[in-house]
Formats: sequence, C-alpha cells, structure tokens
Amino acid sequence: MPSIHSIKLLHRWLGLSLGVFLAISGLTGSWLIYDRAIAKPAIEIIPLSKTMPLETLYQTAIQHLPVNTDIQLRLPKEDKLPYQFRAKDKQMLINQYTGEVLIIRSIDYWPHGWLLHLHAELLQGKPGKQIIGWFGVGIFIITLFGLYLGWPRRWSKVFKLRLRQQRFVFHYDLHKLSGLLVAPLFMLVLITGISLSFSSVTNDVLSYLFNKQSPKLPLVKLTSNGSRALLDDIISNANAALPGGRIGTIQIPNSLDKPVAVRKRLPSEPHPNGLNMIYINPSDASVLQVVTLDYAEPSKRWFNWAYPLHSGEALPYLQWVLLVVGLVPTFLLFTSLYMYLIRSKFIKN
Repeated sequence: MPSIHSIKLLHRWLGLSLGVFLAISGLTGSWLIYDRAIAKPAIEIIPLSKTMPLETLYQTAIQHLPVNTDIQLRLPKEDKLPYQFRAKDKQMLINQYTGEVLIIRSIDYWPHGWLLHLHAELLQGKPGKQIIGWFGVGIFIITLFGLYLGWPRRWSKVFKLRLRQQRFVFHYDLHKLSGLLVAPLFMLVLITGISLSFSSVTNDVLSYLFNKQSPKLPLVKLTSNGSRALLDDIISNANAALPGGRIGTIQIPNSLDKPVAVRKRLPSEPHPNGLNMIYINPSDASVLQVVTLDYAEPSKRWFNWAYPLHSGEALPYLQWVLLVVGLVPTFLLFTSLYMYLIRSKFIKN
C-alpha cells in the first residue's frame, strides 16, 4: 500500500492539475441547474385551448432546418413552453398554438447551449465526452485520496476551525471541512457523470453482468404508397400502445426504412424525459414494438436514475443542494492554490 506521504503528493498534484477542470465543471453544472430549475424561461408563450396539428408544425419546421437528416421533436413539460425541433446543429422553437416560428438558432447558443456542451463534452462532441469521463475518473481518485487523508477519528474536531493559527493551518481546516462535507454528494455526481460519459461502456458492462442485451430495432416493412403517415396518427397510435404518461421526444427519421422512435415518461419514473420506447412504422403509423423500462436493457434502468440524480431532478430539493455543491470545487481549488503558494513561500504564512 502507498505511504501516507505518497497519497498526499498524489492528492495535491492531481488536485492542482485537474482543479481548473473541476471548477469549470462544477460552475457550469450549477449554472445549468439554476437556468433549468430556478430562472424564468427565456421564451414563454400564452397557452390556448388547442394546439395546431403536429404535422402542420413539422412541415413548417422542415422549411427552416437542414435537409436530408433526421429531426427530433422535443415536447415541453409545461404548456407555456414552446415545441422544439432539432436537426444536426440547428434548433427551432415554434408556438404550437399559432404556428409562429419563435427563433432559429445553433444548438450551442449562448449561454445555455454553449455551457451545456462545455459541461458535457468540452465543446468537442463525442471525443470531448470521453475526455470528460476520464477527467471524472481522475477526480474520483482525488476524492478517495482526500477521504482517506481527511477521515477524522473524532468528528467533533472537524468542525473546529483554528482561526488563531497561521494562514496555512486555517486554509487547511477549511479545505478539509468543505471536502468532507460534500464528499458523499461529490461521489454521487461523479459516479453518475462517469457512467453518462461512458454510456456505451456502461451498457456493455451491465448487459454482461445481468446477461441481457439491448433489444434490436424492429424492421420496417415499406408500403406501396411510398409516403409517410401523418405525425398526429403516429402519436395517437403510440399513446394507444402505451397509455398514460407524457411523450418527451419524437425521433423522425429521414427515410421510410427506419422506425419513428417515440420516447415516453410514465408518472412513476424519475427520468424527466422517460426511457420507454415506442417504435412506429413511418409509412402506415402501425406500432412495431413497445419497450418499457421493465423489459429494457439494464443500462436503461440505471440511466433512468443516473441522469436525474446527476441533474438533481430525482428528489425534492436535490437541485438546490447540487447547485451549492457545484460551487465547492472552485473553493477547494482556491484553498489548494493558497496553501501551495504558502508552502512555496510566494505568500507569507
């Protein structure tokens, strides 16, 4: 087993090396929670008694979005929020009651889109997502080292800050206390975040452990008419196949040989968008397959909790707690740098 001195050095230098990334990740995470759960939405609409046909809204959307690509429709949780169509790197918000196009923008729009992609993938797409995952592994190791080094024999002493001691001692006490207090939630956020970054690896590992593979996408039988069914009929049949709950997203393929994927959240599920899938034949709106969470692969049941725990949506008040926790890495980085500068004699003790 490594010596205490070796663990201290690893904790110190890993912390200083990854501290900036950890601070950025924590600050962006806190801002995203604030923007989603606390701040007033930037665009709101006045709900009317009836929405326009979904097919009409879709036909409007395809006139403004990139062609020859799949389109995703996101349905809002509240009636006062607009429908959202997405294709490649473009996003369009439309008033579902009037058909008015409200805004067309990049998915990396400032500030929410840009900060979301910075937080999740360092603005680098899939490669950035992998880098985030490995950074998370490094921070997980730092946290374990910190717990090992700072775990007190008597907890009553942890809460006593030595205010009259030298600056180094005071900042050491602050660093230790704040780290120990947030460590359990830190571990929760790290474990869920790492699994989300390495989602395919998580899926493979859980499928192997539980000996259950992901169900294959159903085959689509093309009809002779060569045209797509109305989206309103597709949604009606999806709701009939899996009653109750709320539709979160609809993935509309560019070609007729792929199924329309309708994603649904049932009332008892923690995931905000749901992970129950209904696959519809785009040609005739017939139901091809229904995969509920009870019969889905193990990774989906894990992500059903992992994502809302990571974002704070799984439990009441968890978002407020995680918003504060996201600020702590910056404080830990500050105390670490301050102690390093004192140790290096750049600052008087």
